Amino acid sequence: MNLVPSPRSKLLAVAVVLTVAALFAACSDSQPSQSAESASGNSNPSSSDDRSDIDTVPSTDNSSTAEHSDKTAATTTGATDAGAVNPTTVAGSAVSSTTPELGSVDDGSDGKLVLNQPVSTTDDTDSLTAAGWSPAAEDASDWLADINKFVTGPFTPFTNFFTTDASFEQRRPLAVKIGNSHTGDRPQTGLADADIVYEILVEGVTRFLAVFHSDIPDKIGPIRSARSSDFDILKDLAVPYYINSGANRGVSREMRTAARDGIIVNAGAATTASPYVRDSARRAPHNLYFYYDRLSESSAASSHGDSLTKAPQPIFDYGTQNPPSELDASGVTVRYRDYNVSASHIWDAAVAGWVRLHNGRLHTSMTDSGLFEIAPANVVVLSMSYGRSSADRRSPQAVSYGSGEALVMTAGQVYEALWERTEDQVGFRFTDTSGRPLTLSAGSTWLLLSNRSSIWSEAVTTLLSPSQGAQILANARATANPS
Repeated sequence: MNLVPSPRSKLLAVAVVLTVAALFAACSDSQPSQSAESASGNSNPSSSDDRSDIDTVPSTDNSSTAEHSDKTAATTTGATDAGAVNPTTVAGSAVSSTTPELGSVDDGSDGKLVLNQPVSTTDDTDSLTAAGWSPAAEDASDWLADINKFVTGPFTPFTNFFTTDASFEQRRPLAVKIGNSHTGDRPQTGLADADIVYEILVEGVTRFLAVFHSDIPDKIGPIRSARSSDFDILKDLAVPYYINSGANRGVSREMRTAARDGIIVNAGAATTASPYVRDSARRAPHNLYFYYDRLSESSAASSHGDSLTKAPQPIFDYGTQNPPSELDASGVTVRYRDYNVSASHIWDAAVAGWVRLHNGRLHTSMTDSGLFEIAPANVVVLSMSYGRSSADRRSPQAVSYGSGEALVMTAGQVYEALWERTEDQVGFRFTDTSGRPLTLSAGSTWLLLSNRSSIWSEAVTTLLSPSQGAQILANARATANPS
């Protein structure tokens, strides 16, 4: 299987081109024209039942719809994670890719972020270069920041990229439930294009709530069921379309309440079936996909359209003036010991992103151009409590309002930090341990909502040194692309 770097690595060049174009446009006093998407359609509801992880979708298979069948995604092997183990263990100064532990393990009984420093190693520039590591490019971000002084926008709210597309200000975001609990869920389709991804603990596994706004791919999936943790998070997103495969009765009631309170437009398969198609090349429930071009035909779109009562607002503060980090780290691994689930993000300057690994293997996303590594510009590990869902006592529910410890990863730097989120203000704020504000880089952001409560399995967070991260990433790429 041949992998190519994330398309996010090309965005810097695109941003520069668009910025120069904007300067010329400003000189000629030209104004972009507004456009709006029209929407009309009909209702084709589906039913749901009381199981905690039920997909409520059209009863027909729809596999005969050739133009919407992605056989390539179903036949991908190698980078998927069947039988995968945790990334590495450090034994002395050598890095091994065959054992599942990373340094010593803290039991986290104090309720704080469990942060295991890696075992000390001696970095060697030649060995790092041989393993595929390269230093961050100098002065590129400063040069771009100087250009941006002359640009007044508009900027996309969830990525802070300059855009010439004026219609995005009236484009309703998509908030999509995407599976990650099973090897059949991976590789996902469209996931690398998300502006923001929340990784949330569910029943023994994690699941994604992916937010699309600046760039919405035509096909996204596999689509999975809603959870109680979602609705507080969705309050930040300016009434998005909520894309899901259904829910049990308790969560369905929460979903109806959220729609009635103006938090979401429920465009789930249980209420509007037309945008959803099952791919016969995969097994249910890991084969349901959402098609954005069909949304205009749905009952949700015909009822609400794309006329927004409030425009989406930035959820993070962006900038390039963070203080130097005191941590000598190139990435992080978050692991749930009881569930044998881990996620790593490792900085790669060549793609200007934090390459993601799931259980030690490259985490990839299917696109029209093939399979891409997932490598967001920013990653934040948020240590937060999970209680029991009032709708389903078997399910964890993230307490996403409040504050706690965090790791903020941006522009190749890893910061020990604190996070805060309040109901009277949109989004998250981050500060370093000295109280200085931390900003994120322009681009996509992944938020790992790691559990710190004893009710559920606690997350163990381990920092990776530059040599460790380089070796882990090199091993994962070699496994995914055998010579």
